[in-house]
Amino acid sequence: METTVMTNKKIAQAVYDYFGQGNVSAILDLVTDDIKWTCPGPTEILPYAQV
Repeated sequence: METTVMTNKKIAQAVYDYFGQGNVSAILDLVTDDIKWTCPGPTEILPYAQV
């Protein structure tokens, strides 16, 4: 099995590309299982913020 090493820049570019394609599973393949997702902002206008 061949392993590909990606730079941080390449990973960020890939995430944006996959996001634009709506390819969530590909994004999740690029991050670790213990990633912490945050959504900052005021909960008055963003009900999902701070979760």
